[in-house]
Amino acid sequence: HDGTLSGVGSTSGVVGKAMDFTGNSDYAELGEIGEFNFLHDGTSHAVSFWLYRDGGQASSEPAVIGTQGASSSYVGTDLWFDTSNNLYYYTANGGSSSTSSAIAIPDQTWTHVIYTGDGTDVMIYVNGVLTDTVSSVVTSSSNSSYKLTLGKNPRNGADADVKIDELYIFKGKAITDAEALSIYNAGLAGN
Repeated sequence: HDGTLSGVGSTSGVVGKAMDFTGNSDYAELGEIGEFNFLHDGTSHAVSFWLYRDGGQASSEPAVIGTQGASSSYVGTDLWFDTSNNLYYYTANGGSSSTSSAIAIPDQTWTHVIYTGDGTDVMIYVNGVLTDTVSSVVTSSSNSSYKLTLGKNPRNGADADVKIDELYIFKGKAITDAEALSIYNAGLAGN
């Protein structure tokens, strides 16, 4: 998919160039959410990317990637930081929600993140190692007018001060432990 960039810069990444989100109203939209419903409707999927956190996040719940800014009154999925700079996976269907535990992401260091769902559970890998499993994940559909967004929480507008490199989104495929480690090692090797 091609995306629409709004104020997003470019910087050196793990492999070539990375998207640079400064936390100042810059974001990327990757298309209508109807194309990405598989990220939270129970379909097997995976999202893989390198993440570089540029210091403290200035606002509440700045999303790295999100489909709507999920909260108990909305539907969709987000991967966002709390005010202590821990990364959370969050999904909601308008009434129920599922949340991962806090995953510490180091400051000013490239970190590889994969979140992958098998239709029931979501597994989160950091640097090729399984760090959390969210069981019995809530599934939902989204308003088709929403966009898949990087660098900004679509619900509350909170901007993330991060760099993102090598973003891959897989539909119909959950990533295994061995594949997560292989993808991480390939990035370290510059592939």
